[in-house]
Amino acid sequence: METILIAVIFVILLVVALAFYFKFSAESVEQTAENVCLVSNTVLLASIAATPEIACSIEGQREPCIDTTKLLVFDPNRDRLPYSTICSQKVSFEQVYPVPDNDVVCTSNIYPDCTIYPFSEPEGTSVEAGIRISTPVTLYYPLTEDYKLGRLVIEIFP
Repeated sequence: METILIAVIFVILLVVALAFYFKFSAESVEQTAENVCLVSNTVLLASIAATPEIACSIEGQREPCIDTTKLLVFDPNRDRLPYSTICSQKVSFEQVYPVPDNDVVCTSNIYPDCTIYPFSEPEGTSVEAGIRISTPVTLYYPLTEDYKLGRLVIEIFP
């Protein structure tokens, strides 16, 4: 009888210990996933502005700027596998200077009188982003041959 009682107590202690172990292990995995998500989006932030699909090319020479007419053709709801990371994020370009009067999302009908160029916006994302990272970029407007200061923004969703 005493042996059975000791075995039951041992099993209960083992179950409690395993529950705590798996709880802390799951929290560690979630923290690692958040870190990997942030690092992968930082790499994306550094590399997306240099892609030939949106980079400027003036007289055949590649320039360090973003061609805004090339941004108009991107469908923000389309999945961009080469530009996606392991977590959900929204990518857009915003005009910063000269300071715009209001934020207007660009379409071909109102170009160049707009300030936000959506690049990638996955379906089903929450309204509020968890983390917002950005880097400055130069926006080139080929129709007017103007350069304006902008930023590439990545909003990482939880």
